[in-house]
Amino acid sequence: LLKNYDLSKFRTLFLAGERGDPPTIEWAQKMLGVPIVDHVVLAMRETAPDVPLVVLTSDEPSDDPLAHHLAARHVACVRGPLDDVFGRFVLGLERAPCTWMLRLCADSPLLGAHVVAPFLEALRGPIGPEVALLTTTHPRTFPKGQNLEALRASTVRALDRRELDADDREHVTRFFHRQPERFSIANVA
Repeated sequence: LLKNYDLSKFRTLFLAGERGDPPTIEWAQKMLGVPIVDHVVLAMRETAPDVPLVVLTSDEPSDDPLAHHLAARHVACVRGPLDDVFGRFVLGLERAPCTWMLRLCADSPLLGAHVVAPFLEALRGPIGPEVALLTTTHPRTFPKGQNLEALRASTVRALDRRELDADDREHVTRFFHRQPERFSIANVA
């Protein structure tokens, strides 16, 4: 599908998010037939096979199985503090510099190429330099469980971490959504 698109400037995809509760994860794995992370990675690999994937997860021992699972599938993994997803984004940028960070979470288990393809097309299109966040939730244009957001890496790097409260560090794009007068947000329909 994306063979018609120029991916030369799209360097790295970051996957990060909050921890899911075990019953929800088990249900989704049963429904999808694969672990949620595999479904999300597969959606990206089918849509944009040349885009490097980097999964951001915690450095807690409970995430060791995830890190081993990803390594077995040749998916890069950056680990950081459990309670600071924003900090993991910064670590990800240090290890895999890029222009845009695509926030694609396991809490969007129904994500598929039908959402990823138009989002990547928009991301590669003409986006003004003032746009800090590209999203499908401002307003919501796809059903819940099929959300994507991309943060401009230079904006993430420029943020003063002291401005973020605990919820902002956990839900990275919340900070941008709360300050539309400061950050330009563009929506993908």
